[in-house]
Amino acid sequence: MTTRPPSPRRTRAAALAALAAVLVPLALAGCGGEDDVRPRDDGRAGPGARATTVVGTEPPASATPAAARMTASDDGLGGWAFGDAAEPALEAMTGELGAADVDTGWEEFRRLEGHAGWYRDDDPLSDSWRHRYFRAACWASLCSIFGGSSPATATFLGWEVSDFRRWDEDDDPDPTGPRIALEGSGIRLGDTWADFRAAYPGARAGGGEGASLVIGAPPWPGIVDGVGAWRMSGSWDADRPTWAPDHAVVTRMSGGVGPAPGCC
Repeated sequence: MTTRPPSPRRTRAAALAALAAVLVPLALAGCGGEDDVRPRDDGRAGPGARATTVVGTEPPASATPAAARMTASDDGLGGWAFGDAAEPALEAMTGELGAADVDTGWEEFRRLEGHAGWYRDDDPLSDSWRHRYFRAACWASLCSIFGGSSPATATFLGWEVSDFRRWDEDDDPDPTGPRIALEGSGIRLGDTWADFRAAYPGARAGGGEGASLVIGAPPWPGIVDGVGAWRMSGSWDADRPTWAPDHAVVTRMSGGVGPAPGCC
């Protein structure tokens, strides 16, 4: 089969088309403004277009905890001072915090022969203190302690914030609620030992029951729960009796007075 060479007319036409493809864009670029030569996105992708993936990012969630709901100290909690009448104080706390998760109601403790205190059970190692009547009301990690010689004359005597609620051992509380912070320092449950020592340089670690870690020399005395009045996570190191790792977290703080195992 014989192939004929292209005609001169077709050859010239092809050459002119190629030259126009080069010159026309250059001419447009030379006489247009800056906006004319910017690539435009008209929403249509040609056959040679490349797909571009735009990855959206959301701002990181804030690591700042919610503001403290109320402060606690060695003489009270929020607007209530130790010694305030029990019933009005409890009513006001309920108005502020809502219905208590746990309310023991008024319990009458008992005397045990040979012991001066008042005991919750017929056991000298049970919770005891120097008051005949006891009541605890708890909201999440906070428990308020009331007591006296009778319900009518009882007063607000102490508070505890703990990740273990000893007045309701079947239910561990939310340690973040109801956002109780120590007055003056802002320390809360879950803060690290490093944070605590920065706020209270005189504090030191110590050993409690079962090699638990307790906080020795806290900012004020508290209510012992059988292990310690102030506690943190981790295990006590007998080789370094006043040391704790910086990442250990505070798990219990307290103030005032309340029943303690084998107290009196």
